[in-house]
Amino acid sequence: MVSKTNDLLKDKQFQSVSMISLSPRKYAIIEPNKIIFVIDASEKEAKDLIKKDDAVLKKQFLADNSQEKNKQDIVALSLLPTMDCNLRCIYCYAKGGESSTYMSSLVAFSSLDALAKNAGGRNLILKFVGGGEPFMNFDLMQKAYKYAKNLFNKVSLAVVTNGTFECEQLHWILENDVSLRISFDGVSHKKQRPFKDGTSSFEVVEGNIKKLITAHKNFIVECIVTHESVRKMTETATYLSQLGVSVLKIEPVHISEISRGDSSMIPTPKEFADNFLVMLKYIMDNNLKMKIDTGFFSKPSVSAYCYANGRNLIITPEGNITSCVEVTKITDPFSEIMIYGSISTGNGTFSFNKIALSKLKTLHFNNCRKCSNCGLRLICGGGCPMRNLWDNGFPLRPSKYICQIEHLLIPEIFLLLMENPAYSDILFDDIEISC
Repeated sequence: MVSKTNDLLKDKQFQSVSMISLSPRKYAIIEPNKIIFVIDASEKEAKDLIKKDDAVLKKQFLADNSQEKNKQDIVALSLLPTMDCNLRCIYCYAKGGESSTYMSSLVAFSSLDALAKNAGGRNLILKFVGGGEPFMNFDLMQKAYKYAKNLFNKVSLAVVTNGTFECEQLHWILENDVSLRISFDGVSHKKQRPFKDGTSSFEVVEGNIKKLITAHKNFIVECIVTHESVRKMTETATYLSQLGVSVLKIEPVHISEISRGDSSMIPTPKEFADNFLVMLKYIMDNNLKMKIDTGFFSKPSVSAYCYANGRNLIITPEGNITSCVEVTKITDPFSEIMIYGSISTGNGTFSFNKIALSKLKTLHFNNCRKCSNCGLRLICGGGCPMRNLWDNGFPLRPSKYICQIEHLLIPEIFLLLMENPAYSDILFDDIEISC
């Protein structure tokens, strides 16, 4: 399931270095894991600093391949325990709760068996994700974890949850050191993420966050921004920081043809970019101990945006293999691409659709002319593949909405980094920034 990075070397057009102009005589040179700011120079002088020779490229790709080989000692499997949900979020990408499909132990065990046949003895990251709320099938999660520990050298757990878990589940999270991402919309949560009966889930989720912080448990809070809540980004970041949240993943809402909600919920690119920058400056100026995670601005890399290009192994409740949690049913749009296999519960083996898999492998920015010629490509990685598909179909073409935000946001962040490199502490881990 791991793609070979050095395949990109066969494409003479591929470049692992890009450059953008920030203002007259100011440029940013972007390389994997590195940003170099060029100040008071001509465009030619800046371009002369870019190393394009094959030896440099090969050296970088060999380093990447070495890292990939180390990563192969760790395998990952995502199980989608249910499409059922106790919330009715106004923008849910999967209309969670409108289907009560639950994964059986047979599907979960067969998936683990199939993976173990090829990766037995390795370390496993077992993820529970959802278009529903995973903890609504907590029994399955416990059984799958116990079963996995008999097949793999070590099993680490990760859960994406709406944060309404109960005491027994909280104890399980703490006891097993579960990597946790909680969907919580801060000061806009009450309106955006109600329970099924319409009552507020705010108090329950806030209470669980406080318990996790008291227990010194690290986790990520994911916040979805709508047209109504976009001007409250700074307020939400401040509130979460005061709670003790240290990592905030923040994204604008996306409405597709299968999600709940309508396009009026989407903030304009300028609204999102402007308010993101206000929030970022507020965090710095007030010394808030918080990192911001967003798909619009990541550590420079030659890799694609995410593992949806045929490297995600996500098992749906019915036993299909999907590359993205946004497409889980055969009847969903783009299922002929994203659903690329199934699990045989009879003999515990994976069956893959070669045609779908070949399409998934093209979801890299180097295969999109607009992206491959863009100086921001190493930062955004081509953008969310699923959003690109929703907005433009196949083959890969970047979402106009995402591109607008990228081009509004990234140059301004670069100027902030140029003036104060400490901004990198809010946005990055392990990156080199120089002038």
